[in-house]
Amino acid sequence: MNFSELSGSRFELAMERLRAGHQINYEGIGFVLSPDGSLTCGLTSTWGPERVTKERAEKDFSRGAAVLKELLDDSPEFNRVVGGKPIRYELIHDYGMGGILLCYKDEMGLHCYEGYPEQRG
Repeated sequence: MNFSELSGSRFELAMERLRAGHQINYEGIGFVLSPDGSLTCGLTSTWGPERVTKERAEKDFSRGAAVLKELLDDSPEFNRVVGGKPIRYELIHDYGMGGILLCYKDEMGLHCYEGYPEQRG
């Protein structure tokens, strides 16, 4: 479910769906409460998988962190639902009919799947 405003009936429905374990989307980022209690923030990579580097992945994760901070700062309700939970960012290549998880970042650092990102600048 997509939402673009931090108040109103659509936002209230988004918060209800998030609490129920469904993904919601804001500013192109998917948020879902995972069964382990963490908040997963899914971002579509700004680069194709063959062009992803650790530096580029970190830039995408920084964008996700900025959007999450905006939500936490500007929405007391969102903060009540997810504030204080561990955060996991996932970088995904969306190829139209599905997606590939390229790497993720959590409190332990950046974790990349074999071949992603390629080991170059």
